[in-house]
Amino acid sequence: MALTLKHGKGVYLGSLTITVASDDDASDIMTADVYGNFSAISIISDGTAQVGTITLAALRHYTLDETNDANWATIQSPPGTDVTIAADKAIALTALPFAAIRLESSGTETSDQVYYVYGHRGTAAN
Repeated sequence: MALTLKHGKGVYLGSLTITVASDDDASDIMTADVYGNFSAISIISDGTAQVGTITLAALRHYTLDETNDANWATIQSPPGTDVTIAADKAIALTALPFAAIRLESSGTETSDQVYYVYGHRGTAAN
């Protein structure tokens, strides 16, 4: 995957998409091979209306089968608060100790949900 600079504030790493046609409540995955060299990532919604609550999940261990839903855990930050992303919003993660991440919906989405992922190095100003 080619990395593309966007607006001088980050490197576009790809997108996480919950695809309606797949009858799945989870997005595709992104592994640490893609985001591991960055000190932070941001995930930005494309603004499409959501049916369910969208939460960020991490693969429990890199040796586990990522197609098994039981191998994923909801990310919390701070402890006790699930990391969620609403339509037309963005989140930032400054700690990335995860083998892989994906987004999960609590409902059956009626349209594809696309979230753009950017990698950031250094301070927020970089």
